[in-house]
Amino acid sequence: MRTGSAYVRPVTTIGARQRRTVLVVDDDADLRASLSQTLGDEGYHVMVASDGKDAWDQLIRNKPPSLMILDLRMPRKSGEEVLQLLKQSPTFVNIPVVILSAYLTFPPAGAVAWLKKPVQAKTLLSVVQEYAPLAASA
Repeated sequence: MRTGSAYVRPVTTIGARQRRTVLVVDDDADLRASLSQTLGDEGYHVMVASDGKDAWDQLIRNKPPSLMILDLRMPRKSGEEVLQLLKQSPTFVNIPVVILSAYLTFPPAGAVAWLKKPVQAKTLLSVVQEYAPLAASA
């Protein structure tokens, strides 16, 4: 956006860091709340979905998130089904997906990383910051 003779880059910031959005998808309400708190305290904007269908509906209605944290076993639409939909969509194919599941022995195709439940906050934040860093604003 141009203002007078200066160029101002429109960004949403918290302090000196650019804000990123993370979509947390899990059918466990307590885990969603905990992850939201942890990520929010770090400066991320957090959206939550209670299952894959809710996540897909939010993706359609909102700007794509910087990263998605996705459980695999959920009602209505599983994490695997969401991954398939993401791969088929030109709009969402590039969203990095981190799988967070208690039932995982290897990451499914389409995921950039996987974490086993329960996950330590430090481990979660390390992975999230790798794929959706909070960059310093210019």
